[in-house]
Amino acid sequence: MTRVDEMRRLGDSLTRSYVERRAEVMSIRRHTQQQLADWQSTRAAASASLSRSLAEDCAERGLAVASTLAEHSRARTEMAAGQRMALAQEVAERSAEVAVARVQTWRAMVETQIARVAAGVAQAEELRGERADLFRRVAAMMDGFVQARVTMATQQQTSLAQGRQALQTDTAAFLGGVQAAREQLATERQTTLAEGRQTLQTKTATFLGAAQTARERMAAGQKARLTAWRAELKREAAARITEYHDARGVLAENLAQVDQQWRNFVQEIQANRSGLLSPPLANLEPVAPAVPPATEEARPTAPPDTEVVQIAGTVINQANAVPTEDAIFGYLADRPDGVRLVELEEHFSVKRIRMAAMMNLLIEGGKARRDEERRVYFAT
Repeated sequence: MTRVDEMRRLGDSLTRSYVERRAEVMSIRRHTQQQLADWQSTRAAASASLSRSLAEDCAERGLAVASTLAEHSRARTEMAAGQRMALAQEVAERSAEVAVARVQTWRAMVETQIARVAAGVAQAEELRGERADLFRRVAAMMDGFVQARVTMATQQQTSLAQGRQALQTDTAAFLGGVQAAREQLATERQTTLAEGRQTLQTKTATFLGAAQTARERMAAGQKARLTAWRAELKREAAARITEYHDARGVLAENLAQVDQQWRNFVQEIQANRSGLLSPPLANLEPVAPAVPPATEEARPTAPPDTEVVQIAGTVINQANAVPTEDAIFGYLADRPDGVRLVELEEHFSVKRIRMAAMMNLLIEGGKARRDEERRVYFAT
């Protein structure tokens, strides 16, 4: 594992530790918020439950008092009805006792009324006492609940302050460690990069020197081979031109003989028709050949700065034709730093589109290559 990988792994570890610590703090914060929400919901539920209990107790007490009063009234009504019935039955039998019974009945009714009032007063007093006791218990419960709430809030604030202080301390320590590690990592990276840059510069200089030497040696060899090929091509072209002119002279002589024979044949035919003998062939004047025999002085010579080649029996002046692949390759080999298309166009006097097609053929043939960034051509 290289130093760069170790530094990258250390940076990743520090980043993950910071992310995990931050996730832990966020989890604690969410947990605290959830506890506060649960406590608030619990308090609301307790308040609602207490309110419902108070309402239910009041309703039950009211129902009990109403039931007691209804029973007492029903009993009094039943007792009064029974007494009236008994009195009505005994009126006839005991007329004398009617007054006494009436008095006793009235007394009993008064006593019953007094007892009922006393019972109502006692029940009301008892209900007031129970209500006051219930209010006291509710107040005590609410005071305890408020006190517990205040205590819990104080404890939570203290815990949150301590947690915040510890988190700030840990975060400061962690950030200090991260900063120190980053500075150390940056220093080591700068040192490594400087050493690598120096080594790369040394290797690059060595490689470029070797490449320059090899390129110069290859260019010299290619130039020598091209010079030899050019000289051999010139000699072959001169020999072909000489053969062409020799053949041209022989053809002129053969044409002269054929023309002479044709004249003799025509004169003989005319003489046979006129009954005259044809004059001797020796007395006929030779006819000048249509094409004079070529001599060394009459042979066409190419200009000193142009090359002449024979292609399919035709002499072509390369100054007015498309350059050959060898000529373009030799021009590229003489310039190892590369040649632009406009330079080739100016040197060979060829239109750019035709020169570009020639260069594409050279690239496809593996004799040249093109640098797309610099837009120059090199010999390969």
